[in-house]
Amino acid sequence: MIYFKWKLVILYVKLYLLNDIIKFILGGVNIYKELIEHNFNIEINSIKVLADHMQSKIFLVEAQTGKYVLKEVNSDFLSHPENEGALLEYLYSHGINVARIVQTKNNEYIFSDGEKQFHLQEFVDGDIISLNTASDWYLKKSAQTLGQIQSILSGYNKLPVLFDKDFLSEFTVSKVKQSILDGIKHAEKESKTSLIIDLNKRLKHIEKVAGFEFDINKLTYSNSHGDYYVNQIITRNQELTVIDWTGACFLPVCFEVMMSFTYADPSCKDGIINIERFKTYLEEYLKYFPLSSYDLKMMPYFYYYQLCTCNFIPPYDELPNDYLEIAGLCDNLMDWLYINVDNLSNSVRNLY
Repeated sequence: MIYFKWKLVILYVKLYLLNDIIKFILGGVNIYKELIEHNFNIEINSIKVLADHMQSKIFLVEAQTGKYVLKEVNSDFLSHPENEGALLEYLYSHGINVARIVQTKNNEYIFSDGEKQFHLQEFVDGDIISLNTASDWYLKKSAQTLGQIQSILSGYNKLPVLFDKDFLSEFTVSKVKQSILDGIKHAEKESKTSLIIDLNKRLKHIEKVAGFEFDINKLTYSNSHGDYYVNQIITRNQELTVIDWTGACFLPVCFEVMMSFTYADPSCKDGIINIERFKTYLEEYLKYFPLSSYDLKMMPYFYYYQLCTCNFIPPYDELPNDYLEIAGLCDNLMDWLYINVDNLSNSVRNLY
């Protein structure tokens, strides 16, 4: 039951962070300073917290040799930090701007303190834009860069698969539907009227996508970033550097194309997809990576399906602000796609 699993995840994260706080109070940043200097020929000047996400921290490291980023990395079905170092070297050698991982004294990309795993990466100076604030040049460059990445990675070893045939099955929809129904029962017992309304709205979306049929053998799969959107892109002087490749995977490319646009384009802020702007984005992407007529036709349906089955399910009370903003955007996108998915499909398929 996703509703209750999410509560358990929140509890786990709180305990995880409490343990970190205790360790930090006892040892401060010296713990990380000693860890880095033990594994690298680097003399540290200072370390400070750069970001504190739900299950990991990111630190800015200033050393005699320059700036670095120390990042906690977790291995699970969505994250594969063991693949990241070699993958980044491959992308870098083919002209893609990335933050490369520094190898340890033992020529390894991952090192550990006995409990957690870490990467030490190059520091990339620049800005990360907020959701739905991309300028036209950014959108053009984003589409081109994604197409280039997928084209280049078509020559790389196959990465872990995301969205396999089991994902596109009745089992996925029925499991999510049951989680929503359980959530409604729970909300009714506690007389949470607004939550009941939100969950019934999600139930409406699930029932709609349950009727979608996908031929997985016709969708174009490729190695890709796996989570390509504005939060994973640093911009400087109208150049883009793509970061955070732990989730790199083999996926239906149409998903990432549409996600990257809807998270970036200002017109999508309230969930309304400007079809002409999206077609312009697609045209730039298609200069570097081809999509089939089936990809173009099914892209809106697949994206809608993914939003319904993978996005956070209300309540959002305990979500961090970054995730809360994304959850709200996805809710608005689902509402728009509920009415307009057929029209969007008919419009973009003409690009083939």
